Amino acid sequence: MKIRRELDSFEKRHPEFTDSGIRSDTSQPTAERICKEEFGEDAVSVFLGEGGQGVVYNCSSEEAGVAYAQKLYKNPFLMDPERAEIVDSAMSNTENGPAIYKFFEENLDVKDCCDLSACEDPPTSGCADCTACDQAAVFGKFEELLYGKDITKSDFDANDEIVYKAFTKKLAKLHQVTQKECDRKVGFCYESWPWNTRAVATHLDSWGVLAKAFLGKLIKEYPSENIKTYDDAVNMLYENLYATMSPTVWAHNDPHPGNIFIRDEGETLDEKMLIIDYDNAEFGMRAWDLMYYANSALLNGEKFQDYINSYVENYNQIGPREFSYEELMQELICVYPWLFFDFASFTFYWDVEVSTACFFAWRVLIEEYENGNLSCPSTGRYPEYPKCYPIA
Repeated sequence: MKIRRELDSFEKRHPEFTDSGIRSDTSQPTAERICKEEFGEDAVSVFLGEGGQGVVYNCSSEEAGVAYAQKLYKNPFLMDPERAEIVDSAMSNTENGPAIYKFFEENLDVKDCCDLSACEDPPTSGCADCTACDQAAVFGKFEELLYGKDITKSDFDANDEIVYKAFTKKLAKLHQVTQKECDRKVGFCYESWPWNTRAVATHLDSWGVLAKAFLGKLIKEYPSENIKTYDDAVNMLYENLYATMSPTVWAHNDPHPGNIFIRDEGETLDEKMLIIDYDNAEFGMRAWDLMYYANSALLNGEKFQDYINSYVENYNQIGPREFSYEELMQELICVYPWLFFDFASFTFYWDVEVSTACFFAWRVLIEEYENGNLSCPSTGRYPEYPKCYPIA
């Protein structure tokens, strides 16, 4: 399942690498048949849209008085359906994501049908051979039909004070989700995916040899006092992530503006806002989510300070312990080098200029560390939060 999970995440970034041409049944007739079986003969499924992962229909029935978004996944053979159901249901039950009505599947056997032997290190073009999979297989879900737009298509801007303050309230709530509420192991110390991980070397290997060679070349061209090779950088990143006190929380791991939805319904922005797309969510370091949004929303200077203070205020109202602004900033100082280095790695494949900019942002932080202006002291972990098992 580990390789399949990594393929699923890799396919979202580079579908051409793992696309075997085999897809499950996402057709309208199949969607409508399932819709009718669930809600009655008057039910219909109307096409709404198609993305990289699946096809979405509006399944509705006047007699049953329901209307749901019906998503049929294109390639459940390369994903973890059990995880999808656990995570999306937990986000629904804790009111952190769209309300889930039901998952459904037919003819689905993800254990044996794909030959993944060529997809070890790293995935390459067409490496997943799913020709033995049943193309009549179906995996999907009925969930809340959302009316509105994500931030990037709305009248709002992620950089607006009213938006980032509403987001910090949602994020603080998300970070309260427990293992009892979402039955996922705390494995970010060892699992190479998602990117909010301490398994630095294996995670970076998943981006492939080209990204590694590109960053290795930049490091040799712009060495620092202590980092002169790619391996030096990896060692520094690992030491920081091992040292940081950033608590383990249920993390979204991909909270860019496109994954923040603004409903049409609701009086206030807080009522309208919903974090969506939990495909990369797992337990991990809290600092990652905070940095990811700040970086995506271009929060700098006073706005960044206001953003962090807003999170601290919201978190302290509901969290298991209180934090100061200074404590949270220390978490970010420890993890920021990892965020920029990882961004430099994965953006290499579609925008070398962005990759280079992320590298130099990382390089500036390294200089600050070596000049003694920044540090990441190892002082242990907060006892109120779960830890990787075995302990790391």
